[in-house]
Amino acid sequence: MNWDKIDSKKAELVQRSIASKWFRFIGAIIDRVLGYGITFSIGFLGEIVSPGSMDILVQYPLLDNITTITILLLYYLIFEFYFQKTIGKFIFKMKVVNEYDASKPNFKTILKRTVSRIIGIEALFYLFGNHLWHDRWSDTAVISEKKFEEQNELDEIGDIGSMNIT
Repeated sequence: MNWDKIDSKKAELVQRSIASKWFRFIGAIIDRVLGYGITFSIGFLGEIVSPGSMDILVQYPLLDNITTITILLLYYLIFEFYFQKTIGKFIFKMKVVNEYDASKPNFKTILKRTVSRIIGIEALFYLFGNHLWHDRWSDTAVISEKKFEEQNELDEIGDIGSMNIT
């Protein structure tokens, strides 16, 4: 973490704008279903282009698992890097931001966030909190865009009211 880039006001704004854990959970289910749909579609196209190619994945379940995980991780990496959100986050108007200054995460941060998703039991932690491993390890947060805008406007109004006129 680069401590000189921390903007405490923005960090507080991010914390007040954290997305609902239930929206995140449902969004994660949507993303997982879409990820598996993409995986299935790629496999289906592979079978059309090269009949019998799916037999390899049936024979080697480890290769099948690695392929599926790779496609899921690419889904998250591409969507979160380019759009700051996956399809599930689009639906619920959420986005990924840097936790300490509300800025768009860079590629390295999104890569760290994506790779940390490999831990399969993380999904259980949706039940206990809203700041998941892939958030903590990458210093990111998932915020509600609407809450963020509302809180930002309130802060701006508060700043106007506290201005010293000399």
